Amino acid sequence: MELKRYLSVLKRWAWLVILGAIVAGAAAYFISSSLTPIYSASSRYIIDEAPGSSNANEYSQLLTEQKLAQTYVEIATARPVLEETIIRLDLPFAVKDLREMVSVNAPTDTQILIINVEDTDPERAALIANTVGEVFIDLNQDRENLRYAEPIATWQDRMESIAADISRLESAIRDLGEAVTADQIAILARLQTDLNEAQIRYTDAFNSLNQLQQEQAKESSNIVPIESAKASIFPIRPRTVTNPILATLAGALIAVGFVFLIEYLDDTIKNQDQVLADTG
Repeated sequence: MELKRYLSVLKRWAWLVILGAIVAGAAAYFISSSLTPIYSASSRYIIDEAPGSSNANEYSQLLTEQKLAQTYVEIATARPVLEETIIRLDLPFAVKDLREMVSVNAPTDTQILIINVEDTDPERAALIANTVGEVFIDLNQDRENLRYAEPIATWQDRMESIAADISRLESAIRDLGEAVTADQIAILARLQTDLNEAQIRYTDAFNSLNQLQQEQAKESSNIVPIESAKASIFPIRPRTVTNPILATLAGALIAVGFVFLIEYLDDTIKNQDQVLADTG
């Protein structure tokens, strides 16, 4: 009997339920259509961790990877990265405006960085996402190189100086020509000895520089692009199809609730069954 009563109530108030659904759906559609569409674009990168940073303890290694990923998440939206992105693309934004458009995250238990950009222009959103990644890679590489810049420059200067000595000694030996006198033989022997020593010093400097560069490679973590951002065809908001559908359902449910509230508050007697139920 209760079910029949509920169905009877809904049948009697069906016009109100339909009206509520139509009004809510239409309002949602017009509001969604009036909003500026926002498009999203994402680029993906993998953190190529430095081989020298590996740890025998797997748990410690996992923590290190997570910390590195979270550090990169923060750095990727830092002011230097955003400023350089604005300069490269000649964007009409301030840094704080661009920061609100860009988000970076690293999925848990991965070494993946995702750079996401939301913009009213789908092409520009993709361009910004890719450029932020490029700038981040360039600045990160500069930062990694800075740690070894001074010692590498020192060894390179030393090699250039030794190379100049070798060139000078070789020129002196050629100018001396074939040694005939005892003095010439002594001078030639001394020059040859100096040349041999200079060549040994050059080899040692070369090996030291090479070793330093290998250490730098082992201790430098790189960011490698794995998926570039593409311009999206459909906006992420407003959802001009989903929103009206959800609003229509919500409007119908609200109307149903309102109908049952009216019925609950209505204490008038409408038939003989209610007389018997109320008075016995």
